Amino acid sequence: MPDKPHKLHGSFRQYRSGERSADRHEERAIAAVISGCIHLEVGGESLTLRPSDAFSIPAKAPYAVEATEESVVYVYADPDDPALWGV
Repeated sequence: MPDKPHKLHGSFRQYRSGERSADRHEERAIAAVISGCIHLEVGGESLTLRPSDAFSIPAKAPYAVEATEESVVYVYADPDDPALWGV
C-alpha cells in the first residue's frame, strides 16, 4: 500500500464512428471499452473490442484505435501505480 494518497490518472475518450487515433504513452496503460466497438492495433496484434473488454498497452508502444461505431473508452495510465507494473 502506498504511503502517499494516490491520484487517479484516467480519462474517458469518446470516439465518433469511423474516427481513427494513433498515440503512444510513456507509461503502461490499461483501458476498457465502456460502449461501442473499436478496432485496436498494438504490438503487431489487431483486436476488435466491445463493452466490458479490457486491454493493456505496454510503455512506449505505438498503438492505433479505430471506432467502428460511436464508442467510449476509459484509459488509465500511472507510472507510480504498482498495480500496473505487471500488466
